[in-house]
Amino acid sequence: MNNKNPNPEGAPAWSAPNRLLPLVIVAAGVLAYHNSFSGAFLLDDPRRIMHNESIRNLYDVREVVAGSQRPVVNLSLAINYALHKLDVRGYHAFNLAVHLLAGLTLYGIIRRTLLLPALRHRYGRGAPWFALATSLIWVVHPLQTESVTYIIQRAESMMGLFYLLIVYCLVRGVESPLRRWWFAAAAVSAAVGMGCKTIIITAPAVVVLYDRTFLAGSFREVFRLRWRVHAGVIAATVAAGLWTGEGLHVLNKITTEESGTRIIGSPIRARTPIEYWATQPAVILRYLRLSYWPSDLCLAYDWQPARSAGEIVPSAVALVVLLAVTIWALVRRPIWGFSAAWFFIILAPTSTFWKLLLAFEHRMYLPLLGVMVLSLAAGHRVLMVPLRHLHAGIRTQRFVMVAVVALVGALLGYTTVERNEVYRSPIAMWTDVLSKRPQNASTHLNLGVALANQGRLDEAITHFTSAARLAPGNSRAFNNLGLARAKQNRPDEAIMYYDKAIRFKPDYAEAWNNLGVELGLQGKHERSMECFHKAVTLDHGYADGHYNLGIAMILVGRVDEAVEQFETALTIEPDYVDAHNELGVALFQRNDIDGARQHFIEALRLSPDCLKVHLNLATMWTKTGRLQRAITEYREVLRIQPDHAAARQELKAALARQRQPDE
Repeated sequence: MNNKNPNPEGAPAWSAPNRLLPLVIVAAGVLAYHNSFSGAFLLDDPRRIMHNESIRNLYDVREVVAGSQRPVVNLSLAINYALHKLDVRGYHAFNLAVHLLAGLTLYGIIRRTLLLPALRHRYGRGAPWFALATSLIWVVHPLQTESVTYIIQRAESMMGLFYLLIVYCLVRGVESPLRRWWFAAAAVSAAVGMGCKTIIITAPAVVVLYDRTFLAGSFREVFRLRWRVHAGVIAATVAAGLWTGEGLHVLNKITTEESGTRIIGSPIRARTPIEYWATQPAVILRYLRLSYWPSDLCLAYDWQPARSAGEIVPSAVALVVLLAVTIWALVRRPIWGFSAAWFFIILAPTSTFWKLLLAFEHRMYLPLLGVMVLSLAAGHRVLMVPLRHLHAGIRTQRFVMVAVVALVGALLGYTTVERNEVYRSPIAMWTDVLSKRPQNASTHLNLGVALANQGRLDEAITHFTSAARLAPGNSRAFNNLGLARAKQNRPDEAIMYYDKAIRFKPDYAEAWNNLGVELGLQGKHERSMECFHKAVTLDHGYADGHYNLGIAMILVGRVDEAVEQFETALTIEPDYVDAHNELGVALFQRNDIDGARQHFIEALRLSPDCLKVHLNLATMWTKTGRLQRAITEYREVLRIQPDHAAARQELKAALARQRQPDE
């Protein structure tokens, strides 16, 4: 007689109500991040997205993936750009989708783990609910905002998704008749994850430990039953790391003799490996504290290296105790030990590669899971003691558990919504960071730049001055002070600050360029050209420097040399509208009408309403006797700026010459 009970050991069937539980995770995630879609491009976003030429053409996939050490992330950015250019909402929608998929994958892993033969009898009945509680809290936890709302940190969440998929594919492969396909999918996930971020290099160790803890029962059985599976995951991870260059990049960080000292004006780095390792215990304890009490979240800690015994010893002792307990649990209580080991293993690379920045909250994206599993399991046991003492029934117990998880989830979700508001603009973010790190020079600089971009120059100057005071010799602070004074039409002060920036950092190409601009505005063209030459010598890929050098050469009549500089700028930055325009002007001066027209047309393709390009085209057509084309361009100028008096006069003259005086 056939047994029709699909769960003979007492686990509940995968019933219709339970099938709806994943939707709760999605709904909670959407509610927690509903206000994240208007978040601005911040910190590294402009460099990696707004000014990233490699994502501009999705159809040239080779350029998209070859131009990045994280090709999968770059490909995702290229897809975003192809769909909606720089509309920030699409990028946030993608980030949230990745995060929700990771949450659903996590739900699947936990549910299936608790339904494995070794655990089903004890945990099977509550498997869907424990999986729901863990995944929901992990998804809405505000510590995740840096990986979700800070756009470029999709590298962390995408890596996290593929990391979880490796584990999920292993579990499915053990259960499924299609095991080869599932195991192959695990290897593919490892390779794709390496195209997102190097931290996935820890996945083979975690997957082996998971197999030993929940599936095989011992390392000997792991390698007897599934050594090919784990070898495939390792091979895929290493091969992908070598192909993308990300693995070699990390190896270079470890092995090179470059100093880890702080670059003036940039975030703080440890100077030696010992200094980095001595600081990490306090950083890890900070991560743990934020897991339970996520207040004072900060995008840019600029954590100071620990140097005294009072800073090092207490946190180091606490961390050693936690590691010792984890090792003991791996031997005596493997299920509990695995969750703690998950936390430490995934954090290990960023806690040892000393040339990284000391602290970033996005590093907790996956390690937070280990903390949540342990906390929820321990919380469940603690709550069950009084409930059983009161002889509460199963329904009452479940109601209390659901109520507690709902309350915790609601509080965390609300905190996440509030945290998302800080991402709405650079000014909001850096003001928040400054409230938590008031003595940080880099934060003053970043807030000053954000304020200057909004035209709030006096406030910006206050913060640039504070940065210079907090970090004497800060060349970026003086360069920014020069830019602000130049915008305020105070050229002598601007030149003074640029000179200071160069004095502290003689190879500062941007400061040389800015000094050249200011000298050029004063008519000192020879000195100006010397500054631009210095800038492009220091940085051959400095498009603005080549462009400005070309402008200076035009002003002293060196047109042929100017053409070379504009062409160099366009080789570096093909979409440089001003360079196309000025190259068109220079070519016209050399009577190369076709060449000039091509660059004017390209400039208008990139910026259809660029007034000066239309004016230059109109002037060229007028001087070459092509009046109808000139008339068309003057009309475009007046469409863009109806009160442009010079264009109106030139249009009248052209119409008169065309014998259309009435028009």
